[in-house]
Amino acid sequence: MSKYLKVFSLSCDHTWRNKQALIGLSLFLVICLIIFANLWKVIARRGGLTTMDPQELLWYIALNQWILVAIPRTERVIERDFRTGKLAYLIPRPMSYLGYVFAQGCGQAFVYMAVLGVISYIFTWGFVGSITISRWGLVVVFVSGLLALVLGIILKMIIGLLAFWMHDVDPVAWIFEKSLFALGGLLLPLSAYPPAWQVVAKYTPFSVILGGRSALALHYNSVIAFELFSQLLLWIILGGMMASLLYRRGLKIMSFGGG
Repeated sequence: MSKYLKVFSLSCDHTWRNKQALIGLSLFLVICLIIFANLWKVIARRGGLTTMDPQELLWYIALNQWILVAIPRTERVIERDFRTGKLAYLIPRPMSYLGYVFAQGCGQAFVYMAVLGVISYIFTWGFVGSITISRWGLVVVFVSGLLALVLGIILKMIIGLLAFWMHDVDPVAWIFEKSLFALGGLLLPLSAYPPAWQVVAKYTPFSVILGGRSALALHYNSVIAFELFSQLLLWIILGGMMASLLYRRGLKIMSFGGG
């Protein structure tokens, strides 16, 4: 574990020193929040799409965007390592390649989460004012946020591992992001979706990464919290197993191809 903790620490340090990337992500987050704040302040009030008032809705969107923007582009790291042949040099190292990429992604995500969390809070508080969140709601914000980032990294790793077969994983990454928007409840709580769409979203990992987590933070319920954390842990385990399976299959293809 010490090796992976060292990779995590180095990744945190490198990400923190990369001020340009942090500033760029922060500006992107603020621009998104400004657009959504002005858009949904009008639509939510006139359309009656949700029971949340405009103030709650912006906090909901801010909690979603915070995690969404903080998920690192891990799939590009794996795709680049595969395309350039760097993967062949990393495999013999005395540590798992998947563990290395995961630890590196977690280091990035930890710094992004901290910096973008502060930016999200300052902007949303300045735009619509503070909102009352229970003590357990705050626990949900941070713990589920960490688990959602871990799950997001694993899913990105799965997409990256498809490079063994597809070579270009951008189409899959695009589908993933759009599915996250549509089934994750990015702009509206899932309760505002048609019943059939809610059922579909419930059986995907997207709802627990974004909408389900944010709605629970604003309106805490112990039963729903248990379900949310159970689903997050289940998807993390399933995602880890899938990533490991794809990696082993991919290595066989590399060996068979002589590369």
